[in-house]
Amino acid sequence: RGAAELYKFPGDETVRVLQSLLQDKTESFGHSSADTIVRVIFSVRAAAYRSLKKLGKPVGVIELERKPTKPEQLALRQSYWKKSFNKALSDGWKVIAVIDGKTRRVAGRDTTAVIVSCGKGKSSCKFKLIPKEWAKKNWPTVENLGINGKNSQGARHFFFKGGLPETVKQKLVKYFGLEKP
Repeated sequence: RGAAELYKFPGDETVRVLQSLLQDKTESFGHSSADTIVRVIFSVRAAAYRSLKKLGKPVGVIELERKPTKPEQLALRQSYWKKSFNKALSDGWKVIAVIDGKTRRVAGRDTTAVIVSCGKGKSSCKFKLIPKEWAKKNWPTVENLGINGKNSQGARHFFFKGGLPETVKQKLVKYFGLEKP
């Protein structure tokens, strides 16, 4: 916010500070849904850039945003779904792993399936979270528990296979607000 307001204080020192902020590496993420990053924004750098422009100072070509990397996307999906499933699960069930499944390009953007493995003792189950944009022919041939927020961006079908007790399964359905497709 400070860099965005510095143009109100013209002078050589302000210009020097703003020019140094053009090198700032602070990043923030722009999301299209809770588990998908669409861009990485250099917000301090962008604010300094705009302030220099308002001061009428020349500014070269500066990277103000970039595309997210695959590891950044994976880390967000893993964090989001692990946290969500661990909150939704009960009776000692825990998330064992969250991995990316296949990626398909739909309507000009990449959509990635997520596979969540859960377990309790020697019992286990697996969820395949398929983006709502995927055609039915690309769905797994296992139980579909429903879709979360079918009209929202980032909605996913929750496909299930394994030995999860019915009571825990119903808690998951309720927690994620799953509706039958």
